[in-house]
Amino acid sequence: MPLTELVCPHCESTVEVQVTSVTRSRECPHCGRLIVLQFATKVTGSKRRALLMPTKEISRASGAPVAAAVQPISLENDVQKRLMHDPEVRSIASILRVGIFVVLGLVVVLMAGHWLKWWPWLNGGDEATVASTNVSREPVGKSSRAELAKDGVVQLTGNAEMDAALLRAQEFLEAKTVEDRLKLVRDRELMEEKIRGYYAAKGDGPIAYERVLPDRGAVAGSTSFIFQVVLPTGAERQMMLTTPAGGKPVVDWSSFVVYSDMDWVEWMKEKPTSPRVFRVLAARDEFFAGSFSDTDTLRCLKLFDPLSKDSPPIFAYYERASPVGREMEFVMSQSGGQALPMTLALRYPPYGSAENQVWVEERIAEGWVARGR
Repeated sequence: MPLTELVCPHCESTVEVQVTSVTRSRECPHCGRLIVLQFATKVTGSKRRALLMPTKEISRASGAPVAAAVQPISLENDVQKRLMHDPEVRSIASILRVGIFVVLGLVVVLMAGHWLKWWPWLNGGDEATVASTNVSREPVGKSSRAELAKDGVVQLTGNAEMDAALLRAQEFLEAKTVEDRLKLVRDRELMEEKIRGYYAAKGDGPIAYERVLPDRGAVAGSTSFIFQVVLPTGAERQMMLTTPAGGKPVVDWSSFVVYSDMDWVEWMKEKPTSPRVFRVLAARDEFFAGSFSDTDTLRCLKLFDPLSKDSPPIFAYYERASPVGREMEFVMSQSGGQALPMTLALRYPPYGSAENQVWVEERIAEGWVARGR
């Protein structure tokens, strides 16, 4: 057997040992301790070399710390106070404080705009006031401002333009014939046929009233005015007058009488499939049934007859993604849960439908002022 010379790792003496391919260790003849051997063969038949694989223990210096010398320091106080030391939390809190002040500022501006009537001026004058006024289901309710006109049926204000409009309103109400009244209405050429038909059915003559209350929001130089006409029952009607350039004030007749193309109950009985124009009070609703059961694509409105609390409500539908649907969604999003005055074109579907379910064909106006309609 071949002899291999190596140095004992224990006593550091030179020793010769016999090795084979299965050799793992040999005892040192000098100190008697085992010498661990390992062989590596490069090529078959080549000489083998014993490689010493000594083991070592790495000792730690005495007194060396096992853990880091610096440890996190616990903060005192409760969780909320400790969180306020977090920079990210403090940044978010700062943003929230700024947001609260911004929201409060917007609320103050909106309230001031409401009381000072900025919005009608920004939207195009008093005509927009009628179009955007939120009213209850009863647009003709008890007057809460009758005391403003204690001195007479028409209380003049000293504002020349408004006083001229007030006297014109009085003249309109006291007109004895339809011919006299036609001279005082806006868009006569568009409205004459409807006005004649209306008074032929309901009777002509002066309109009974107690007083006309002036427009307290109007300013000098205004050309549009909205008056409250107090009826003998104590109820009120809104009357809008505009003054054309170089002319005299004229009455928006259709919004004053709350004109619609058909009687509410008669319309429900006949169920015409062609569009009809109605002045209504509209509120959101969730009534889906019959031909209008698709809650995914349709939206529902509950419509009320402004002239009669005894008339049954009608449910009107529109497709949310359609052009008219997008208009209606925008308008109704600002309703605040109230019924809004609207002028709509409505029609019954050509197929079978309940008498209280119709399509919204067109949103003509937000409010009851719709020229020529």
